[in-house]
Amino acid sequence: MCSPQWFFADSQAEIRNYIPTRSDIGIIQKNPMEMDIPATERAVSDFLAALDAKAVQTGALLREQTYDLVACDISPLGIQAAQSAGIPSLLFENFTWDWIYQPFTAQHPAFQGIIRELAAIYSSVENHCQLIPFCGGVKGGAHIIHPVSREPRQDPVETRRRLGIQPGEKMGLISMGGIPNDFENITSQATVPQDVKLVIPGNFTAPPRHPAITILPHRSGFYHPDLVAAADFVIGKAGYSTIAEVSAQRTPFGYLLRDDFRESEDFRGYLQDQDFTVEISREHFESFDLAEDIARLSALQPSKGQLIPTNGASEAADFILQTLLAA
Repeated sequence: MCSPQWFFADSQAEIRNYIPTRSDIGIIQKNPMEMDIPATERAVSDFLAALDAKAVQTGALLREQTYDLVACDISPLGIQAAQSAGIPSLLFENFTWDWIYQPFTAQHPAFQGIIRELAAIYSSVENHCQLIPFCGGVKGGAHIIHPVSREPRQDPVETRRRLGIQPGEKMGLISMGGIPNDFENITSQATVPQDVKLVIPGNFTAPPRHPAITILPHRSGFYHPDLVAAADFVIGKAGYSTIAEVSAQRTPFGYLLRDDFRESEDFRGYLQDQDFTVEISREHFESFDLAEDIARLSALQPSKGQLIPTNGASEAADFILQTLLAA
């Protein structure tokens, strides 16, 4: 898994070097809501078999480029490459893959060895941060960080103007996170209240013919945090980045959870404690029968101007700087 270069460019991150490489596998998915467990087991086994050699190769590159710290988003390669290079590593996570894979062992025993190997790698990291909402409880010695999200860059009024949202119309954003969805379930019969316009980024094989729906390509000219800030509500999969962004903007969030994904219960516990969220059934979403759910979201009254008390991104940056200075 490798974050594409355009993601950093769109976020206006300053990049010294970008070298694409597969740093972990995660979960092989058929679509945003369905996992392919046998394919995941094969891919992770192959990845771990080559990990030691890849870590030595990447560690040599780190020494050559004179890096002083490796910050990892649950990447086993990053941790082992840092150790090979003899420099500190820093793990940021709201879950780790060994914890996610645990339920798969009953039907796929090969995950037992995978879990042991990954757990040993994660436990060897020198510096460890857990990002709220994290899963599986607090790990000993971990530094706790508030939700980390990117800040909007454009005034919501301008974003809505560019989208053609008229004064008096409510804007709903449908977001499935970083995995594109073809949204084959959208038909002209989708139930959307008359005063609502839905904005949907995705991969559309055929544009839906519905007067209330505006489609965008998965990578559009709109910065995703700007869409969240401009929306009256968001409906979508409860993944970390979406949870963090709606939390920062206090945008009403109708969330979908996968019962077969281990992080769902921890995310549900966090979201149920918020005053701007409602859970939406997968059946309603897949049939696009959303009128009742939109009414529930519209009845919520969170203060859009009351942001979360601590900026998790600033906390993370401060921790990286402190770790670097102590190296």
